[in-house]
Amino acid sequence: MKEDIYNFMICPHCGSDDVVIYGTDEIEFDSNNTGHYYVDCRCKDCQKYFRLYLEFDYTITKAWTR
Repeated sequence: MKEDIYNFMICPHCGSDDVVIYGTDEIEFDSNNTGHYYVDCRCKDCQKYFRLYLEFDYTITKAWTR
């Protein structure tokens, strides 16, 4: 089973997974097929804010131009 961002959106304050993204600080895709994503979140249960830091590997599955 592949993991996605929602598997990691757990509130560090109360442990809830009822979390929403309200902003992106930084996202970067590097040429070596790695990247990072820094996202601002809010827990809907305890109402606290936190920043989630993710590092990832990526695969390009399709490319096109217009």
